[in-house]
Amino acid sequence: MLEWLHRKFRSQSPPQALRPEAPQPVVDKFLLRLHVVPDQGEDFDIKACERLLDVIRSKGARTINDVFRMNIAVTIEDFFDGNRCKHSIAANVEPPSPFDSAEAWAIHLKTIRARRDVHDVLIPISMIEPYEDNRLGSWPYADSIWVYSSLPLDKVATLLKPLRPDELRDASQKDPDGTIVPPVPAPPGITPYWVWWD
Repeated sequence: MLEWLHRKFRSQSPPQALRPEAPQPVVDKFLLRLHVVPDQGEDFDIKACERLLDVIRSKGARTINDVFRMNIAVTIEDFFDGNRCKHSIAANVEPPSPFDSAEAWAIHLKTIRARRDVHDVLIPISMIEPYEDNRLGSWPYADSIWVYSSLPLDKVATLLKPLRPDELRDASQKDPDGTIVPPVPAPPGITPYWVWWD
């Protein structure tokens, strides 16, 4: 039986590199039960993190799994105000100075959003990892953003180049796997672009 399984998996072609699914907690936790107590070395404002959780709850999420199931995204301000943890977004990316801090990312994304040809920039929450006692020691994590713009893909890529994304996709095109879904519909004439960091 084991030999058959090994042959079966070896014969399958490797999956395409797409956005990995958000890790799901072993035990789903209610957002209302979380209490924010930063881990040693984490640099963020407790009240700001509590406000972010309130925003997530206000969008209808009651549990951590709801956040991912409902594809909840927040504004730049919701995600970055009071958050000084660069590793809370695109943790594996180390862009050179001056883009090596959470504040610099917030400023750059706000600059992009302020353009007349950009409708909005949203940040989907991809991970919230509390401890078993419901203590949340780290800021909620994001591995992607959404840019809603009338610009073509190559121009959006140029705007984001300093942040070194691993993938940029026009999400108005049908996703064959159905995994890349904009968190809010795009207005007429606006394209939703999915931007991902591995």
